[in-house]
Amino acid sequence: MKNNNKRLAALSYQILGDVASERDDFDAADSWYNHSLHSFKELGDELATARIYNQLGIVEYYKDNNSIARRLYLQAIEIYERFNDKIGADKAIKNLALLKED
Repeated sequence: MKNNNKRLAALSYQILGDVASERDDFDAADSWYNHSLHSFKELGDELATARIYNQLGIVEYYKDNNSIARRLYLQAIEIYERFNDKIGADKAIKNLALLKED
């Protein structure tokens, strides 16, 4: 698949994950976001990968899997900080702050 098609597919999977998440269908959201994550990783798009890690963290938060959510948020933060993306890092840090202590 050409890179443009892969990017469109990755973005489409992300949107489907967003829709599933909005409908509280977190298992479907998890599946779609993981498809998106795989595609963005293949493309080498680290910032998009960070965005999906953050979204997956939100899904895990709602599934009450705080340790998994924490790991995903931290992965997102690490990438955002490496690229000096303060807005992305701030979103993931705020999500991390919502987690209950395990």
